[in-house]
Amino acid sequence: MSDDGNTNNSNRPKPGSPPGDSPGEPTSDQSRSGVPDLEALFNPHEQTQFRRLCIPTDADELMQMGDTIQMHVQQVKANALPATDSEMAELLGERLRQLVASSDSLDGEGRSLVRGAIEYFLLASDADDDLSDALGFDDDVRVFNSVVRQLDRPALAIHLADLD
Repeated sequence: MSDDGNTNNSNRPKPGSPPGDSPGEPTSDQSRSGVPDLEALFNPHEQTQFRRLCIPTDADELMQMGDTIQMHVQQVKANALPATDSEMAELLGERLRQLVASSDSLDGEGRSLVRGAIEYFLLASDADDDLSDALGFDDDVRVFNSVVRQLDRPALAIHLADLD
């Protein structure tokens, strides 16, 4: 893995910087759903799942999802297999809750991106199976890191050093 929580595997591209000219600016290429063009940020399978999960959400709905995130982390820990990276699940859950706590300052597109990142984390079987694969949360981290970069909140991005 690299220091940003991503593997150094050419089949698993790292998220790039935000697609706009400056951090947090979306490109002029927007999908029909209002989600920025994420092609350069993570692989096509992750993009497809993530776009489907980015639904209009108000700040109150996101705040309510904080408890759901915590319950999911507890379920991951309770059902962990030897390969499960519970520590990464805990860190990702913590960072998602931090993002949710500041969601009232986001516009509709930003809240939709946060909702997509949360829903992606809640999926047990996404690009990498979260429980049976030692790298199971790597795709969740790529999605999360892409979202925080898009929202110009790079301090929330997850790096390997965060696990020390």
